[in-house]
Amino acid sequence: MNTKSILFLFVLLSSILAACGAPAPTVHPANPTDMPSTGPTAGSAASSNFPTGKFIKSGTTNYVFIFNEDGTYSRFERNVTATRGTYNVDGNVFTETSNDGGCASNISHTFTFDGKNLTFNYVGDPQDDTCGGGRRRADFNNVTYTLSEEANFPNGKFIKAGTTNYGLLFNADGTFSVFEGDHTYVRATYTVEGDVFTETSNTGGCETNESFTYTFDGTNLTFNYVGNPDADIACAGRHADFNNVTYTLTGI
Repeated sequence: MNTKSILFLFVLLSSILAACGAPAPTVHPANPTDMPSTGPTAGSAASSNFPTGKFIKSGTTNYVFIFNEDGTYSRFERNVTATRGTYNVDGNVFTETSNDGGCASNISHTFTFDGKNLTFNYVGDPQDDTCGGGRRRADFNNVTYTLSEEANFPNGKFIKAGTTNYGLLFNADGTFSVFEGDHTYVRATYTVEGDVFTETSNTGGCETNESFTYTFDGTNLTFNYVGNPDADIACAGRHADFNNVTYTLTGI
């Protein structure tokens, strides 16, 4: 092949490549945490449509499930804790991932929630679940629970105003924690009466039974001391977290 033929083929090939266009570059996330999630995090209800809070079993007054934002749950009978466990949610499927009742885990149920009523049905044959001689079937086999309206204090994960990863996580079972990122600083318990929130215990060494009024507009939760805030100055962390401080509810 002479030089002119080689030059012609080179020009022709260049024209074809230009017409087709170069392949688009692959864009990678800046870091692994930017990768999209491929499924629910075990033991978490966050960012799902599964509700958290206190639910009363249909036809009863004192048979209760409390589902927490952190993927834990408690079952109560006559105000006595009968079972504790963990769960995760994928779409409309609720899966019990562990329990302290000696039953097999990773049992799944579909659920529907209309804003008040939460109904469970088994994924698969309910008769295959022999837990407690049928106890779990009695709790989840086409069973409806009603969201309790005992208090309007919200549960969930709240981020402190002016920060991006510091906040409070309130669970429906009366426990809460103070966190920053993945680190938990303090765990504590609380009660609510009307618009008064009372911290009843904590792992931070602070005096207990400190009370605060609160307001919640569906997104923003604001605390103020009942009494003189300076009387709690010895607990500097709590003073900084509850002295006229606002938190924003997040689903993250």
